[in-house]
Amino acid sequence: MAKLSEQLADLSVRAKHAEDAVSAAQKEAHDKVMARREQARAAATAAAEKVERNIKSAGDSVKSAGDAAAKEMDRVPDENFQRPAIDKGRHCSEEA
Repeated sequence: MAKLSEQLADLSVRAKHAEDAVSAAQKEAHDKVMARREQARAAATAAAEKVERNIKSAGDSVKSAGDAAAKEMDRVPDENFQRPAIDKGRHCSEEA
């Protein structure tokens, strides 16, 4: 049987190895969490940029359609435009 001091020294070495292993595992876990966080941030940024591009594209499409409609309206002669008949003698508040 080894002396008590030898057993305590051996136990101290084992405890130090266990502490080092725990510390290394914590650092590894932290590094993985940080990497996943950066991946999630990058994916969210990419998704937000894609949505922004889609919104701009939709706005451009709406503007193009509006410009085309305005151009078509400018092309149509005014005499072909029929205005609704309005009874100028009646007001909106006067119902029959």
